[in-house]
Amino acid sequence: MADFSSAIGRGGVVTVMNAMVYSINSDTVKTWSGSTPAQVVSALTGTLSTSSTAYIDHLKFANLNADGPDITITGGQYANPLIKFGKSMRCEMQAALCDINALKALGGVEGNDTDGYSVTDKFPGPVAILGDTFIIDQATGDQVDAKIIVYQFLPDAIISLTQDEATAATFDMNGDVLSVKVLSTSTATRPSAAFYSIVDGSAA
Repeated sequence: MADFSSAIGRGGVVTVMNAMVYSINSDTVKTWSGSTPAQVVSALTGTLSTSSTAYIDHLKFANLNADGPDITITGGQYANPLIKFGKSMRCEMQAALCDINALKALGGVEGNDTDGYSVTDKFPGPVAILGDTFIIDQATGDQVDAKIIVYQFLPDAIISLTQDEATAATFDMNGDVLSVKVLSTSTATRPSAAFYSIVDGSAA
């Protein structure tokens, strides 16, 4: 019987996530330094559930791309790399539908159903993104539920509306993923700076 531990040990993420977007503040983020990823997920779906601002179930892709190092220290006869430090991460998402709640949460869009909506020059603050997806367990072929928690996503708020004759319009909603201190495991004694985590989807 496949479960999360077997699927994450040897499996494949084969589909895009459905994403819930939550408003967060710096005080909330600070409390996560004493929490495991699963506990952060429980907080978002429990006490912080009222801060949800959008549910996106029509993404064409959601890619988390890391870059770095920012600093490389070299030395020795051949100037080999000795120390590497500094990573950054971007999240690139493209939506297949015009979802006004998502555009307001991630794109600096303002308006209402009566007056219409405007793409403004404003930038929204950081949000947390909790994604539902599944992993295919290689041994059994079973789909195992998983959650992806992006602790802090700072939207670019540059909404790219792509229109052409061949396909329907799509909406780009990209941004920076900020690192947050969390306890990487239940046995960790000190927090680590994490961009995102993948946890058991059945536990939350």
